[in-house]
Amino acid sequence: MSRRALVALLAVGALVTGCSDDVATEPDRPHELAPSQPPVDATAVTVDGYPAVVDPSVLEDVPAASTVTVTEQQGEVHVTWPRLGIAALDAELDRLGADEVTAFRPVVATDPDGSELNATWSFVGSSGDVVGVLTDTFRLAEGRSAETWQTTWYDAATGTVVPNDALVDDPAALADDVTEALEGQPAVDADLLAAALATGVPVLGFTENGELFVGFDEGQISPAHTGRVSVVLTLDQTDDLLSDLGEVAQASLVDPALPPGAVEPEPEETGGTDGASSEPATSTPPVDTGDVDCAVQQCVALTFDDGPGVGTPALLDALGTLDAPATFFVLGQQVATYPGVTSAIAAAGHELGVHTWDHRNLTRLPLPEVDRELARTVAVVEDAVDQTPTLFRPPYGATDDRVRTRADAAGLTEVLPTVDPDTLADLEPAALAAQVVADAEAGGIIVLPDTTTTSAATVTAIVTGLRQRGFTLVTASRLLESTDGSEGSNGSDDTESTD
Repeated sequence: MSRRALVALLAVGALVTGCSDDVATEPDRPHELAPSQPPVDATAVTVDGYPAVVDPSVLEDVPAASTVTVTEQQGEVHVTWPRLGIAALDAELDRLGADEVTAFRPVVATDPDGSELNATWSFVGSSGDVVGVLTDTFRLAEGRSAETWQTTWYDAATGTVVPNDALVDDPAALADDVTEALEGQPAVDADLLAAALATGVPVLGFTENGELFVGFDEGQISPAHTGRVSVVLTLDQTDDLLSDLGEVAQASLVDPALPPGAVEPEPEETGGTDGASSEPATSTPPVDTGDVDCAVQQCVALTFDDGPGVGTPALLDALGTLDAPATFFVLGQQVATYPGVTSAIAAAGHELGVHTWDHRNLTRLPLPEVDRELARTVAVVEDAVDQTPTLFRPPYGATDDRVRTRADAAGLTEVLPTVDPDTLADLEPAALAAQVVADAEAGGIIVLPDTTTTSAATVTAIVTGLRQRGFTLVTASRLLESTDGSEGSNGSDDTESTD
């Protein structure tokens, strides 16, 4: 495996040096990465800005690491977070993720069709001494949305998760600098700001140049419609404020390194592939379904959503042993985290399709955000495998004419499953496999989650059962090409249920 550069990227939004009459606004989602900015020589206020983040593919170099994903159809819940094999940090991130899901379930019970919970994560620092994780959450309930975020910092020297305030010597001095920066901003409520600073800011990170980034939740210190307000302090202010641990955290972003428990990658060999440790254990030639005529044979397509992840190599092993092709509809964030696994999918001859960047319901997003969800995922797949995906599956199967038009403009054909996965959600693996086989029809598209919940044994049982019924497995594109897209693609219904 080649050593991947741990690049810190900065999304600063719109910066306003000094104190102006209005808080600047930024039309892009905070996840959208902007070009880096030079060090500021005055305190800056930003709306919907973002701290710098570390390349998440560092996770592939940590043998004990994984990502946890909770996806629930009812209420459109998708929550994901990393695990690094660090007991204290994993326990805290597990707690935060589980609490989000648990707290949202009563909302789903009262408004199952109008609610959505989406939580993603980023590394905001990585070294052998400290790890910083930012969790970013979107909630929709009763017609109102809110975006919150939180940084969680782990100190390897003490083996504990520490509060954001541990990064500064004097929290009161930090509060003074932030208050001064926001003074005169008409949208900021002074009392709400004082309360937020007294309880501790939710986000403390850095720009790629090392300036301290202080972030507040949407609606925490100003009306919700103004977005998430944040402050970028100058380097001089930052140097005066940082504690010893804060300086270590700053270095873990400006000059990131492998986190605790990571294994230094082996030098890349000539002709080798990035992420070799993530490839299937069994070496199999690429699957070729080019000679299959689905107008004559009973074809079905086996597809996987929400990956790649730590469970994907086992699926690839099983598919390789069975000589069975599949199509993987991947999330851009997961591809960025597991580029080696993504490369292994393509190397095994399977097909890659787009499942958006972070599993948002596209029918609820403005068109520019729909375009970004698709374009970012296409770009990260191209970077990982040097191929351009041409298929697309919307999260939750939530689609409409707007979404289909934007996908078509991006060169992506929409592919929906023909079996409602809701009917499989609560089944044990053996029963799930039997149900999938029983429900299969010629021209059908089967969907399973590419997470640890889908075992290699389940896939083996499904493929074996389908073949016993006389079905031939092909990729989704081969199926659509042979049937002129009459099954599973661009359906007339505005929504279909899928992961």
